Amino acid sequence: MAKLAIVGLGYLGTALGLASRASQLFEMVAGYDARPENAQAALAHGAVQAVARGAREAVAGATVTLLAVPDDALAGVLRDLRHAFDPGAVVSSTGLWMAPAMAAAEVLPANVHFLAGRPVIDHFGLPAAEASAQALRGAIYCLDTAPQVEAAALDTLSALARGLGAQPYFTTAQEHDGLLSASELLPRLVLEGLLHGLASAPTWREVGRLSGRGLAELEAVNDELRALGRRNIAGNSESLRAALEDAAKELQKLSRALAEGEPALEAYQQQCTAALEAWQSTRRQLMDGTLPPNSELRPRLLGSLSPFARRPRRQERPRR
Repeated sequence: MAKLAIVGLGYLGTALGLASRASQLFEMVAGYDARPENAQAALAHGAVQAVARGAREAVAGATVTLLAVPDDALAGVLRDLRHAFDPGAVVSSTGLWMAPAMAAAEVLPANVHFLAGRPVIDHFGLPAAEASAQALRGAIYCLDTAPQVEAAALDTLSALARGLGAQPYFTTAQEHDGLLSASELLPRLVLEGLLHGLASAPTWREVGRLSGRGLAELEAVNDELRALGRRNIAGNSESLRAALEDAAKELQKLSRALAEGEPALEAYQQQCTAALEAWQSTRRQLMDGTLPPNSELRPRLLGSLSPFARRPRRQERPRR
């Protein structure tokens, strides 16, 4: 029996469960959440068919396990579950950062096949009650293609992503995180630099007295950077430095537009609007894309796993 286990039943885990149930790729979708109320809500919502009493119980016998836990909790979850997965099981992360996930997975035995993944959906801060299978429809689903990733595991997760209604996007964890840092970290770093510049200026005391919502938003940005983690910033420093150099050039263009007057500034702002509209258009095209029927995906999903089932147990990686 093909079983999917989902550890973490917040918004993302619940959406993954609902989309998996709708796909009918698995006979059983089981879940676990450290908060019993989340698990019971997912069960009532139809996202899972069974709720386990613990994470180890949830992943036992699972063909595929999706770990929908916060990035800062993933390493601990993998350590706790490293001997609970069946030999040949495919395990995947779903968090924001893929390279740290691959590093955390080094504790797993060699016969458990880990692949860093990330469904790109806007879910942060949303309650699980608002989750739906449609959240995955047309979403980009990033999958790591690093050399150490088993080809059959990649085929399995690719078929699963399509079954969920998403579009697989093949990349390496390092490339993904480097590109992601430009959108997730760079704007916040630039604003933090602006805050530092304001605080260092001779007029800072007067600015602080007269400031309103703008300065409060900068304070919120500083809090967001702490939440994202300085480790992710340091791990992507080269990508961020290159992006920061490009951003500095754009700030010089903006400065010239300000000096030239209102027509130049309006033209600059129109260019920014056009770039955002092009991004939104690309997202809409993905949502309208055509995917294979699930009747074609199920044999590919399970067929990819058969080499794992037949493979003798390999020597485990050294425990950490």
